[in-house]
Amino acid sequence: MVWLRAIGSAVVAAVSLSLMGACPAQAQSAPETAQDAEALNRQGLALQRQGKYREAEPLFRRALDIWRATLGEADRNTATGYNNVASILIVQGQYGEAEPLLRKALEIRRAVLGENHSDTATSYNSVAYNLNAQGRFGLDEPGLVFTPPKMASVEDDGILTASEASQLSLVADWVILSACNTASTASGAGGSDSLSALSRGFLYAGAHALLASHWQVSDEATAALTVEMLTARSRTPKLTRAQALQQSMHSVRTGKRPDGSAVKGWDQSWAHPSAWAPFSHIANSDE
Repeated sequence: MVWLRAIGSAVVAAVSLSLMGACPAQAQSAPETAQDAEALNRQGLALQRQGKYREAEPLFRRALDIWRATLGEADRNTATGYNNVASILIVQGQYGEAEPLLRKALEIRRAVLGENHSDTATSYNSVAYNLNAQGRFGLDEPGLVFTPPKMASVEDDGILTASEASQLSLVADWVILSACNTASTASGAGGSDSLSALSRGFLYAGAHALLASHWQVSDEATAALTVEMLTARSRTPKLTRAQALQQSMHSVRTGKRPDGSAVKGWDQSWAHPSAWAPFSHIANSDE
């Protein structure tokens, strides 16, 4: 190891040698980038879908730290980081710790993406779900949270409750409630032991059938599942809804359709039941 020391106007060079030889220079690691954060986030999502929440949490936290350092607070990726850390806390029952992270994600998305963006609506829904899980939703029944109107009114407050859904007049073959826990009776969802008040409200309104979820769902896997399900029923009208759902579950689980073609965007983590099994077909008859 070589160093220079100034003494007055002279410079003295000194050399320090280890008894085992000269110390090797330590390689400096390259600074972490936003791409590194994306890779960590993907690993976290894969672990989350496998139910490995404790292993996923530090990956999400590290991804958030990198996005904050490289992109700053006012970026949609940083909002995703806040949201994903909060989501992994929620599934572990840590609702209080998740709340400020969800609110931060919402704040960023409102500022960066605007009120009418789908990610902003998702953040509103996540904040409301977390409050409801803590018994702080402020309503006696479940509901769906939409983007709030600029001026709330009795007719439009941005929330569709189960009782309001039951008063709709629907002519729908299949209503897809693809948000998290839409069929669950947990956390004050109401209804009977087997069906939430929210799901029952849409049946009362005239829906012939529902697709509803029993736990927190993956956006990507859910999108693939619903597309495969509706496509299968469209291509083969003789398929019942239940058969179309069964076929789409198999496609999402394996990555292959019945004809052997690949499911677009398929990820290996979708083979886990957490990705393809949360949805139930609910109807008075299967047609």
